[in-house]
Amino acid sequence: MQGPVVECSTVAAVSPNAVAMPEWLEQKLLEEIRAAYAYGIKQAAQTKEDGLKVLENGLRERMLCVGGKLLQASLERGLGNGYEGGRIACAGCGGWMRYVADRSKVISTWFREIRVTRAYYHCRKCQAGRFPLDKALDVMGTSFSPTIREAICLTNAEVSFEHGQELLERLTGIRVSMEEGRLIAGKLGRQLELQEQEEIEKVWQPKTPKPREVYEAPERLYVSPDGTHIPIRGQKEWREVKVGTIFTTRIPLKGQEPVREQTRYVAGLENAETFYRRLYVEALKQGIDQASEVVVIGDGAEWIWNQAELTLPNNRVEIIDYYHATEKLWTLARAVWGEDNKFAKQWAGRWSDKLYQGKVVQVIAAMRRITTKSLAAREVLRTTIGYFKTNKQRMRYAELRKKGYFIGSGVTESSCKHLVGMRLKQAGMHWEKQQAQAILQLRLARLNGRWDYLWN
Repeated sequence: MQGPVVECSTVAAVSPNAVAMPEWLEQKLLEEIRAAYAYGIKQAAQTKEDGLKVLENGLRERMLCVGGKLLQASLERGLGNGYEGGRIACAGCGGWMRYVADRSKVISTWFREIRVTRAYYHCRKCQAGRFPLDKALDVMGTSFSPTIREAICLTNAEVSFEHGQELLERLTGIRVSMEEGRLIAGKLGRQLELQEQEEIEKVWQPKTPKPREVYEAPERLYVSPDGTHIPIRGQKEWREVKVGTIFTTRIPLKGQEPVREQTRYVAGLENAETFYRRLYVEALKQGIDQASEVVVIGDGAEWIWNQAELTLPNNRVEIIDYYHATEKLWTLARAVWGEDNKFAKQWAGRWSDKLYQGKVVQVIAAMRRITTKSLAAREVLRTTIGYFKTNKQRMRYAELRKKGYFIGSGVTESSCKHLVGMRLKQAGMHWEKQQAQAILQLRLARLNGRWDYLWN
């Protein structure tokens, strides 16, 4: 990160109530403000030639420098150097750390870079070192202020590391290398993943309070799992990311359409059992154990229904995504009669409508009447009939619609694209599993409305 380091003379730490500005600092700031004003007047005269952008950027740099001096002076006057006496307790070994000397540190902030002086303590017994001021400023082990780290994590959660580096510099003037951005975003994401894993483990321990974020019992709580794939470094085949959406609705009145209320998301590069534990903990936060009804919507993947049987309440309602089911009919029609065959389109359209009306038994009967000489088409026919027979109780679409249920999982398919695809499946990307999960955690924090809690 480049930029001028703001230097100020040392100001002795005093009581926070003593807010009178030292004369030397007041004079210096006034001089710089006057200089900035003079620059603005001069540059404004050239605006027609150079444009407003040049004036804005020039004044911004000057005022950031002024802000840096104010920030540093405020820290020095309010916190001093973090000196806590000749010795302090060592958290590592229980002994004592002794004050050694003051040491300086450059911290990157919104006001460019400032230099702070910190008291350093050292433990002879365990050789640990400590800067109390670093802890107070939340810059332990880093040279970036919390606001800069948030900006780095936010941009890298939304766009590629390379693009994030460019975006930060263009919008704020902050220069962070691509590798620095990767490390900072990855560190926070791994911390969030560790916290979530600890929370998941606690839920399955006896007498552990259940996590809760929504205290009003939902009338209907939907759980909708799905999966998408991302490229993992060193593997020939892409790895599945399992994605889940949990949302609540009220039971609609007759003739009304259901409306989503609270919506939360989960994602993990893991097996079905582990993922469902993650999904269930998030559902607990939304009140699944108090919901009047629990609904599962998914495609025909066996893991979805097997794990629902093991994890979710027994009185749940299970629904096969209607649009996924109709795609099975269209795939069958194309396999039997050809891609652009007019009869294939008529057949698939007709029986998709029948399926919408809840006539799944008639749909299965229609498939049984199909004859074909193609071995490949016969295999598609066999597996499609099996799919509908296995899931026919989850395809009572007329009855489900009458009772006001969603019959499609579009929200989850959309989250696969928005949560995973837009960030982790861009051209040329290959991920380490841990790094991919870390970035997913940052994106989940944003989508689930928890981002601000990370920085308060």
